[in-house]
Amino acid sequence: MATEPEVIRVSLVGPPKSGKTTLVARIVCKPLVQTISAPESASSESESFAVKKVAITESLNVTFDICDIHGDPERFKARIMASDVIVVVFDLTSRKSYDVVTSIVQVIRSANSRVKVVLVGNKCEMRLDRIIELVEVKILAGDLDVPYIEISAIQNIHVREMLHLIALTAPRPL
Repeated sequence: MATEPEVIRVSLVGPPKSGKTTLVARIVCKPLVQTISAPESASSESESFAVKKVAITESLNVTFDICDIHGDPERFKARIMASDVIVVVFDLTSRKSYDVVTSIVQVIRSANSRVKVVLVGNKCEMRLDRIIELVEVKILAGDLDVPYIEISAIQNIHVREMLHLIALTAPRPL
């Protein structure tokens, strides 16, 4: 008899244009048929939700309850408090995107010191435009004590591995 999948509440945060909305679309409705842009209201403060059941491995079935947070994470402390895992997404082709990662993680941890954080570098397919080097991010991830993975939401590179990492990072029910 199959058991009910574990529900993992995941919030995606990160600077504008980092690929959060495209990543949610990739997770929920692959294959991705077009590039997804955040809604116009996303330039202000908003959030959108999606739910996706995923069989990570034969023994690990989970349902991801995903919230794509647009805007300042400071304004979404209630969602941060309710999350099992916060995924901080940044753009590997943007120094500005990368430079706010530490402050985002600090806001998250000040709101909920027990929530797990996963750092995700998006747009790994854009090798020629890449600005942020792997060594630099690994040092930051070590300093922040968070796991790190590079993906491409557009080309579906390492997205499944990211979901596996999120599932393994999430606190287990007692």
